[in-house]
Amino acid sequence: MESTVFRVLATALLLGGLAVTSGCAAMVAAGAVGTGVYWHRGELTATYNASVPDVISAAEASLDEMNITLVSKESDEYEGRIVGRTAGDTRVRISADRKAERVTDVAIRIGTFGDQDRSVDLHNRIRERLGLQE
Repeated sequence: MESTVFRVLATALLLGGLAVTSGCAAMVAAGAVGTGVYWHRGELTATYNASVPDVISAAEASLDEMNITLVSKESDEYEGRIVGRTAGDTRVRISADRKAERVTDVAIRIGTFGDQDRSVDLHNRIRERLGLQE
């Protein structure tokens, strides 16, 4: 009986510890890139106070600045998608979706599993081109 209670307690503590620490990586990553910017499952998401066309223009210029080749671009007033390729043939995808007249949700994914450092760099370049403060 005492052994069973000990096992249940130990298992609960272990699972509780895993649950607490598993969220820390996402929180630390979010803290590293700033308020309102999140890193989750290989994708950086942010909300910009800018229109979709302005975000797509800033993203395209940022890709060019980073020597990333533009593969495709589709955009209108409500949504936009850009796909690029790095020199090493890594896929870069940027999605922009209008939430309000000058509010756009943006998602950046670099590579299959995501590249946080490059995504943050691209985010910062887009933000800077839009004249937005962190």
